Amino acid sequence: MTDRAQRKRRAVIGAIALLEWRNRMAEEDARNRMTREDADREMVMKYQLMVAEMRRQAEEFSWRKPATPSPFQSVSLPACHGTGHCGAL
Repeated sequence: MTDRAQRKRRAVIGAIALLEWRNRMAEEDARNRMTREDADREMVMKYQLMVAEMRRQAEEFSWRKPATPSPFQSVSLPACHGTGHCGAL
């Protein structure tokens, strides 16, 4: 009878230890998941800010007008060839 009682006691102790271990692993997994989610959320926010800044710079560039007019203007000049023919460029 004592052997049977000892086996039963050890089985109960083992079952309790297994349940405690499972609970610890579940808590650790939940903490890790929260940490990963926080890191993912932070990375997404960082990239969203970067994209917003790039869009702002692109809009600023596309709407910007030159401060001074270009000194280069297209001008048509008569061109005379060595054969005596003249034309316009």
